[in-house]
Amino acid sequence: MKGNHPRRTATALAALFGLGLAGAPAMAEDIEVFLSQPANTAAPNVLFILDTSRSMNAGNPTRLTTLKNSLNAVLLPAQPYKKLNVGIMDFNGKRSGGIDFPITSINSDASLVDADIPAETKVGTVLDYISKSYTTLTEGGFDTPMGDALFFASRYYSGAQVFNSGTPHGERNLPAPTWNSSTNRYTGGDREADNPAAYNNDNEDIIKTSTQVADTRPCYVYTGKTKPAGQGSMKKCGDNPYSCGGYINYETPAQLAQYRVRTYSCDSSGLECLWDAPPYTTGEHVNCSAEPTAPQNGSTWVECKDAQPASNGTYQHCTEEYTYEEQSWSAVNYDSPIQHTCQSNHVVLLSDGEPTRLSTQGPIAALLYPNSDRADHQRYLDCADLSNQFTGKIPANGRCLPELVEHMATADQSTVRQGTQTISTYTIGFELSGNTEAQNFLRLLANKGTGQYFDANSPAELVTAFKQIIREVTSSDVSFSTPSVTINPNNRLETSNALYRTEFTPSDKPAWRGDVIKAVLSFDANGNPTFTDSSTTLAGTLDSNTRNIYTYLGTSDLTGTGNAFTTGNNALTSALLQHSNTVTRENLIRWVRGEDVQNEDGDSATTQRKHMGDSLHTTPALVNYTSTTAVPLPQQVLYVPTNDGLLHAFDVTTDPPTELFAFIPPELLPNLDTLYHNSNTATKVYGLDGNMTIWQTPSRTYLYFGMRRGGRNYYALDITNPTIPQMLWTIKGGVANSTFAELGQTWSTPQLTSVMVNSVRTKALIFAGGYDTNQDAPQDKTTPNTRRDDNQGRAIYIVNALTGAKIWSAGPADSGHDYTLALTNSIPSDVRIIDLDGNGLVDRLYVGDTGGRVWRIDINQTNVTGSSGYLLADFATDNSVENTRRFYYPPSVAFDRQRRLMVAIGSGYRAHPTATGTTDRFYVFEDQDASLGPPTTSRSAITDTTLANISTDIAHTGTEPGWYLNLRTKEKVLAESVIFNNNVIFTSYEPNFQNTSNDACQVAGSTPRAYMLALEDGRPVVNFDDIGGNARDALTLTDRSKSLGSVNFIPSAPYITFNPGTAGNADAGDPLPPPAPPCASAFVGEDLLDTTCSVNRRVAWKNR
Repeated sequence: MKGNHPRRTATALAALFGLGLAGAPAMAEDIEVFLSQPANTAAPNVLFILDTSRSMNAGNPTRLTTLKNSLNAVLLPAQPYKKLNVGIMDFNGKRSGGIDFPITSINSDASLVDADIPAETKVGTVLDYISKSYTTLTEGGFDTPMGDALFFASRYYSGAQVFNSGTPHGERNLPAPTWNSSTNRYTGGDREADNPAAYNNDNEDIIKTSTQVADTRPCYVYTGKTKPAGQGSMKKCGDNPYSCGGYINYETPAQLAQYRVRTYSCDSSGLECLWDAPPYTTGEHVNCSAEPTAPQNGSTWVECKDAQPASNGTYQHCTEEYTYEEQSWSAVNYDSPIQHTCQSNHVVLLSDGEPTRLSTQGPIAALLYPNSDRADHQRYLDCADLSNQFTGKIPANGRCLPELVEHMATADQSTVRQGTQTISTYTIGFELSGNTEAQNFLRLLANKGTGQYFDANSPAELVTAFKQIIREVTSSDVSFSTPSVTINPNNRLETSNALYRTEFTPSDKPAWRGDVIKAVLSFDANGNPTFTDSSTTLAGTLDSNTRNIYTYLGTSDLTGTGNAFTTGNNALTSALLQHSNTVTRENLIRWVRGEDVQNEDGDSATTQRKHMGDSLHTTPALVNYTSTTAVPLPQQVLYVPTNDGLLHAFDVTTDPPTELFAFIPPELLPNLDTLYHNSNTATKVYGLDGNMTIWQTPSRTYLYFGMRRGGRNYYALDITNPTIPQMLWTIKGGVANSTFAELGQTWSTPQLTSVMVNSVRTKALIFAGGYDTNQDAPQDKTTPNTRRDDNQGRAIYIVNALTGAKIWSAGPADSGHDYTLALTNSIPSDVRIIDLDGNGLVDRLYVGDTGGRVWRIDINQTNVTGSSGYLLADFATDNSVENTRRFYYPPSVAFDRQRRLMVAIGSGYRAHPTATGTTDRFYVFEDQDASLGPPTTSRSAITDTTLANISTDIAHTGTEPGWYLNLRTKEKVLAESVIFNNNVIFTSYEPNFQNTSNDACQVAGSTPRAYMLALEDGRPVVNFDDIGGNARDALTLTDRSKSLGSVNFIPSAPYITFNPGTAGNADAGDPLPPPAPPCASAFVGEDLLDTTCSVNRRVAWKNR
């Protein structure tokens, strides 16, 4: 299965560990999983493939000069890269050049790669020298052999046999250039030759042979001053010995084999013309001592004979006999730069034109289609015909290249490393304005290669392109949140074919860079789902000149000038922004809008910075709209809150997507100055970091969201027309003596439902009281505190969805609540709402708190103010670190096969994921009072002792009303579970940062897992370990869970996608195939857990 960028998972490690955060102060937040990582891991590999054809000499300064200067800014940055491996090669003329310098750590000593380079010369400096030397390598190179360069790059990455000019080096070797310390560049040798360090790290792999070779060739001897006319390309006897031997081999790595010409024979009678061995002496050639006879018919220059001599000389045809010493080597392979299983690998291809030559089309096709039925010289016909997309030379010289880069991006490129190692392809079109075909072809290569295409029409744009690529390949690109695959993010049973996932780059500074990636979900012929990433990211589409950004300063029209986030809005004062004296109001506003006023990327342009804040815990919300002639609307809009305080709305039906608006609440304006300066501090800035709820009616659409760690408010927007959003209401929490004084940090996502208010059906939102940062303490994560009371967040609220007014609340006595509930701990969790009878009214609520308790609320069906609740379960004990369990996520609730109402919930310390000392558990238990309304008799709270411990048993077989599973030491459940098809699915996170291995891919140590168990008894249901059969009776304890390969940090919640199946007819005589049944697949991120085509009917009350 291919994901959006396969680079992202591996690169996450590379850049993240390069932050050097191991010594950062402890943070009472889940981002400690980033700040606790060791500093060493696999650095990403980047190979620059640069066009140095003659067209690069155009312009003033030339394109090549611009390339040289732009690359200098990337190779020798002011702030050295922490983790990056770089290599370089070029292409021009009739064939591609070899690997000019192998992929090596950019900060390492280049003399360790080539002993001729002075010690302590950094690799980045050498790469800069090499790029500058390309100025001398462009003469005579009109053609652009782009495909040859990509083919050689793929062979290098995969460690294949060294290949040049269509023939393995074992048959034809070329002398490599050598380092010249006086000029600081490689000189001499052949430009097609690879740097020996790309293949010659192990001399034992090279087997040299030495052979004396005898041969003959036709030549001429002439005593005059000019060559007679009509002699064509015949060589003068003894001249040009380089070509005499045809394909002459050379000793590796760089030294020419000795080529020694011994004798020349001028006729068949044995008359000879003696000649000195090289180095050659100057002077006239020696004439034959006798006149030769005429050649026989059919002979080819086997004897001397008179030619038509010039008036001032004698000309003779001769056959030259010579010998030379040939030193050859065995078929040697490249040393692949892929050294680690988690390493990301990339090529960056720059060109100012389209491919105009392709010498390796046959070998490329053989690589792509090894089992083709076509003859070798016709295998390229298996590649797509490009003539329907392009004209000119692209159809001939670009054929098979899209398939080649797709092969590099999807097929395993390393046979010696476990797992699948892939290579992404980035392309840069340099000064291609007006050449749309070349632009589109490079864009096609980037799309197929899961990279990205960049247009660069100026030196500044070229530097920006290079830096953006490096920033992407070295970024962490990790995600905590569940990908958005639904129209309504509250209902994962309504899937579309598009998945949007948030990604972010961890940092030791307040501002973290974020982005959103789109992947398309499809199903193969067998119904198996796959994801294919788009090369377009949402942050890359932002344009500071056209953005509509609003705050809310009290005026009724949110999109009016009084709320516009522009320098021209005088109501947006310095007092509101609370900016420091080191930045002006105007520059801060321009910076927020996306202008690069601080020149953050180090180029000469300050126009665009293409930035989004991180969506650390947010799932994007995708909303479908119905457009009319009177009110044209976008078809699909994606809403994304970020921690720089902005809620973004993107029209994702356009290509590329377009930002419609962004909204920043006024309470978050003071954060902007901190984000602007972004000083080195351990305090991360949070803004809008909560999930959203959508309410869509036939005529109106509303959006609701909280702030999570960003604050204590809830906001509601009317997004009926996403181009003209309106402010609906704001709930301000934590204000003393107010209705929502108890409201803590707004972690709990509002749940949309209907309740009866004085017998009137009313649309309502239900959310919990939120988080009290009292639960963050102590800072020492190795000794977490025992259970203790909180001072805020101890509540459950029901509010009017249209007005935000409180309808009902439950909480501690003397706190102004409508119902007294003995809550002593904050509730950051979402509330699970249940409609048992399917009438559209909520009947029951379930929720857990940070004290390890689970609460049940029964909603009165006549008037919600008559609702009541009680403690359903208590899974923690006082004064015990081992039993101090916390619930941050809602329980999942469903009937099992026996029609028992089962509640499933897992414990874990989300604020300290790396904490030790507590035994966390996953619980599944029966609510034994399933009927509507509150129970008629009271029951004691369910505890651990009430349930069966199945930690060492394959399944629960006793009479207890449920079971629990002990997790491994330090393992925690840090996302909500999903009940589907009589199974419960959940994820866990086990931190372990001990560096006990030399493998850079294992130093992280953290283990994310996915569990899939039978709801009723906890037995495994999937053969996760691939041992034994798939029947349930054959499964063992190790089949309970699987390690997730696509994430290396806290995994998100599982989700379900649906393939609706296919139409058809089962009748034998019908031409249609039999219908395919609908199937459902369980995923975590892009990791497929299981697919089932035996799907139970939906339960009426689920997520209503």
